[in-house]
Amino acid sequence: MNNVLDRFLRYVRYDTTADERSTTYPSTPGQLVLLRDLADELRTRGLADVTLDEYGYVAATVPATTSKHVPTIGFIAHVDTSPEMSGSGRSRSNGGSAADSGLRPSRTRRQGGVRRASGSRGGRSPSCVPG
Repeated sequence: MNNVLDRFLRYVRYDTTADERSTTYPSTPGQLVLLRDLADELRTRGLADVTLDEYGYVAATVPATTSKHVPTIGFIAHVDTSPEMSGSGRSRSNGGSAADSGLRPSRTRRQGGVRRASGSRGGRSPSCVPG
């Protein structure tokens, strides 16, 4: 599973529904399982400074691939899903590959130095990737 879509399909199998009554961070054990697996995956991909803190924040540094002095870029995401739209108990994949899933990578278009998924509107798109 080296393909981005294959990894995505693996990630969505985790039950990460948030618990609004929880007093812990992260709010459910499923979120912590995903966070630990993501940290392990980063280590497997060669990142040496991977950390998972007591609040469920995973941090790591991807070294620059240029000899030029370039700024560090941070990426932030969350792993919990809304209780109102829980995927808990639903089949997210038939166990096949990304090609079997019926999902296809979206087309992207360049806007202001950022690639955006087709159909996205300005800066509101969660599918922005640096480009």
